[in-house]
Amino acid sequence: MNQNIAQKLTTSTSITTVVQQALKVLHMTNLELSDYVQQAALENPFLIVNSTDLANQLPASSASENPWSDSWETGDSGSNDDSETSLWEKTLCQPDDINQLIVSQINSSFTTPKEHRLALVLLGLLDERGFFTLDINVISNLLNVPVSLIHSVLVKLKTLEPAGLFAADWKESVLLQLIDQGHKTEIYSIILDNFQDILQGKLSGIQKASGLSSETIYKALKRIKNINPYPLKHNQPDEVVQLKIPDVIVTKDPTNGWVVSLNQDTLPKALADRDYFQEIKTACSLEEEKTFIRDSFQRATWLVKAMDQRCQNILKICESLIQKQYNFLDHGPKLLTPMTLKDIAVDVGVHESTVSRAIAHKYIQTPQGIYPLKYFFTQSIQGSFQEYSAESIRSQIRNLIQNETQSLSDDKIAEMLNNLGVDIARRTVTKYRESMSIPSSTERRRIKKIISI
Repeated sequence: MNQNIAQKLTTSTSITTVVQQALKVLHMTNLELSDYVQQAALENPFLIVNSTDLANQLPASSASENPWSDSWETGDSGSNDDSETSLWEKTLCQPDDINQLIVSQINSSFTTPKEHRLALVLLGLLDERGFFTLDINVISNLLNVPVSLIHSVLVKLKTLEPAGLFAADWKESVLLQLIDQGHKTEIYSIILDNFQDILQGKLSGIQKASGLSSETIYKALKRIKNINPYPLKHNQPDEVVQLKIPDVIVTKDPTNGWVVSLNQDTLPKALADRDYFQEIKTACSLEEEKTFIRDSFQRATWLVKAMDQRCQNILKICESLIQKQYNFLDHGPKLLTPMTLKDIAVDVGVHESTVSRAIAHKYIQTPQGIYPLKYFFTQSIQGSFQEYSAESIRSQIRNLIQNETQSLSDDKIAEMLNNLGVDIARRTVTKYRESMSIPSSTERRRIKKIISI
């Protein structure tokens, strides 16, 4: 009786372990799974891992100049001053702690009154990201100081902390931070100059011209990934530096229509070596050794099965998702269909939590660009003739603002959308606009005024 109970408890524990591992593996991205499997192979002699070609571990496309942000790009100055205020009298608009850090460095770095005063003015002209994007020739005319002086002060300002401050763009910010970390920047300069081609997988020409190996490029990209390109946003939790490496790829086949596949270039391959297990088991005589190799082989088998189940679940879920999003694939975000986790769960025949784990932190490459899988799950908004997804409404709001000749208020945008058959309130427009980090109409007018200086 006691033996039967012990056997049942052992079996129950084994099942629980298998389920927990399957859930853990399902939640991982391809790259996270690759690291996990590689580590498991170091600890398990019966787990064989086929390493993928590093040259193919790059994403196939990228739709944005800045790979780390889909936020509203204005290229504006972060100053909030009135046009009547003299540039010499601009107040510094950064948070007190950061402002204090930068000003203290300026006080110790610039000894002549003219350079010190100019450095403080340039600090006041930084945008919200910590970039200096204004034309120094314009600043020279406004302040009546030589361009050479502005240039020399900027060179010194770019050595201040936080590293990357006063860069002209995110690429220079990354290079400044790499220099600050003690890295030689020749390789990184080549990679950043060819960043879009690399993200699109166009490596052969770059490798031939530069002499860099695919492994060198990939390692450099991993280091770049860990750098925050925005020096004044280190303390903001929403600022995530992330390369969009797809786990799933959607392509259109002339015969079969839309085809969903896993990104085999980043997907690890593993198997449990039964032949080696049998060989070692036969050679072992001690019971402890037999128990160790039996448990190790069992863990390897469980992991391989969990990886296979993960692939099947992700494929089924993404195939169901794509079937509901044909309009998006052909026409883009404006025709994104409203969809919930429950819709996919019912269609595939799994629990909602399984869908949630399967899409977590994963990206899908489509003809419209690379998107997080969670992007497609959005609430619906009622229209006169159809339901709209929240994301499609965001897309329409974004397009209206990008094409505005005069700054449109949220009330005006709501009115325009209602005229198009979308039942939306002004407060909803405000919520969606703010979620995209788009400034208000008042702020946009101020930005245009500053840029026109």
